[in-house]
Amino acid sequence: MDEFLTAKAVAELLKVSEATLARWRGADPVQGPPCVRIEGTVRYPREALQQWLALRTAGGALPANSGA
Repeated sequence: MDEFLTAKAVAELLKVSEATLARWRGADPVQGPPCVRIEGTVRYPREALQQWLALRTAGGALPANSGA
């Protein structure tokens, strides 16, 4: 099973505010990383976050076994 991160943890990783994450979630189309709501709490699947970041990586290729 995938590990789920809190909005606070993702905000810290991305160096953005939690308010920015909320704005991204509310945008149409959604601009931020994929998330799920579990009993009203927003969580970010770690694997989906890594894939979202990989799609936005510019300037070169990632190593085949980078874990992204």
